[in-house]
Amino acid sequence: MYLYTRFSSKSANTCVSSMKQINVLVCLLLHFFGEAFAAIDKLHQIEFETLIREDTFEGLHVSEACSSQLNKYAKDLSNMQTWALKMFDSSGQVPAGVIGGNYYELGSFQQCLKIAEGSGKDTIFGKYCMGKLTVSVKNVTESVINLGVCMPRACKAKEIQSYYKDIKMLINEDTCQTEENQPKLDFNAQLALAFLGLWACLIVISTVYDMIMQSLNRAPAHWALVSFSCYTNAKRLSDTTVNQEDISCLHGLRVISVMLVIMAHHQTLINKLPIQNGNFIKKFFYSHVYPIVLGGNNAITTLFFMNGLILSYIFMVNSKQKAKFSWVAFYVRRYLSLTPTLGVIIILHAFLVRHLGSGPLWPPIVNKLSDPCTKYWWTAVFYIQNFNLGKPMCVEQSWFLSVDMQLYVLSPLLLLTLLKKPKATLYATGCLTLFCIGLSYLSTLFFGKDSINLPFHKPKAPYAVAPAWLMGIILGYFVYNTKKSAIVLKKVHVMVLWAVAIAIILACSCLRFSNRSLETAWDSALRRPLWSLALGWVVFACHFGYGGIVNGFLSSAKFRLLSRISYSAFISHVFVQAIALEVFQMMPVWDTGFMLKTLWINYVMIFFFSVALTLAFGSPVDSISNKIWKTPTGKVRSTRGSKTK
Repeated sequence: MYLYTRFSSKSANTCVSSMKQINVLVCLLLHFFGEAFAAIDKLHQIEFETLIREDTFEGLHVSEACSSQLNKYAKDLSNMQTWALKMFDSSGQVPAGVIGGNYYELGSFQQCLKIAEGSGKDTIFGKYCMGKLTVSVKNVTESVINLGVCMPRACKAKEIQSYYKDIKMLINEDTCQTEENQPKLDFNAQLALAFLGLWACLIVISTVYDMIMQSLNRAPAHWALVSFSCYTNAKRLSDTTVNQEDISCLHGLRVISVMLVIMAHHQTLINKLPIQNGNFIKKFFYSHVYPIVLGGNNAITTLFFMNGLILSYIFMVNSKQKAKFSWVAFYVRRYLSLTPTLGVIIILHAFLVRHLGSGPLWPPIVNKLSDPCTKYWWTAVFYIQNFNLGKPMCVEQSWFLSVDMQLYVLSPLLLLTLLKKPKATLYATGCLTLFCIGLSYLSTLFFGKDSINLPFHKPKAPYAVAPAWLMGIILGYFVYNTKKSAIVLKKVHVMVLWAVAIAIILACSCLRFSNRSLETAWDSALRRPLWSLALGWVVFACHFGYGGIVNGFLSSAKFRLLSRISYSAFISHVFVQAIALEVFQMMPVWDTGFMLKTLWINYVMIFFFSVALTLAFGSPVDSISNKIWKTPTGKVRSTRGSKTK
């Protein structure tokens, strides 16, 4: 590709002089790239000998090895040697349909990396890089076109970039890949595989032992011997027995919320894909459907609200059973319920994800997933991600767990006083909710986007999400202390409350606000509380018999299994989506149908991965924890970050 930029400079000057009103770069693109690139079976039609001269690469600031290989490449290309044609053919051309949003031409990644010409030290290997071509064309919204470039491995990115200085082509060495620099299993990766292998052996042994004992109709010698059994854990996972103390509608709300988070991240990743019609994404962004598709923020608010509600409700249930409050059990069980699954995902991100794919887009994906976990894994396992200001997050969506854990750590101060002085505590909780709303409003109003430099990053700060969590605490206490028979509402009141709740949900889902500080401040302060208020009515109505078909849907037994794997799905879905992205080495045409198909493929992949993750890590640790702290079978147990059991 890059040969023709230089070879045809004389013709280009003629074009430019006759069409001064046209941008020089546009002229270059139309005149040369449009004709220079052809299918490999048509390359013989190009007169390479008249284009290539011996001094082709003279004057470039390149190393001797690079210069030697470039000149051999030019010579062999003029002689129509197969390897040179493959290298030429592996580079991307300026794509057709740029005005329609096609800003990528990946070339042939695999073909480039497989090139090996010659023997010994003089062997020329292929090296694939992603170049960024800066353009200035009317009606083209993007200023950069991404082109795959195949070059000899002896050349560094800066050396090749000097060849493109006249057309503003930028090539970063971080985007370059060769057969030689493909990831190798280092010590950390081997250690991670050894750990996962030993854990898998433990699961297999426990499962086989469990099945033998059950076939003999005998009890295991010790409960720990079957704690890792997939057989027993799978039966528990698929159990749909209804618990009378359960708030059934929360299963459906939890599943839908996690699905919305997955959909939001799916859409975010789509925006980074090399698609042929990028303008479709831009039009979709300005549609009325887009805010609903990106409903991840509202879904996160739902999870905070539910966690507060369930925590309060479970605490009251346990207090009714006269269970002595144990500070150690309260914190240790919570940590153990979250950390093993999170730890496995951190291991996958830090040490193994780079070995699970390859392709022109793989390096930036790997760097985004792996580097933060290599450097800042400790902020994730100690749940202080939102204190790590300005630093990339390890398992980015786990910021939710960090904030939720911080609220959980403080919760006994509220819950214990709620038992002794409920009225005063409820009043204080309401005042604290209003204070947090006011703090969100003021921080956004006075600092705006600069709020990221505050002691807490505002959107991910405890005070920003506390109103939803505190409103959940209040509703959980109210649900526990109210008998179903004591709630009698007139039909007209129920209809009005449902209408108000639906209106709030639609407004929070669909309304967009400008970047004006005042509007943004009100949105930041009120969106979460209003959403939680509407959600509170949904939970209240469903639990006390006013939910109708909504309760029937949310309380469906089908949601119970999905609810139990929702934590694994939440914490692992970005990893699965990144692996799925690895297959995009060609550029699809994107439309609504294709977007839905890829989304549901995501859901299916995440479902199976989450089931495996739950059975392998979540369920065994839960089983051991429940045995140690003697949780009665069938009773309500403590919650995870985004699920309950």
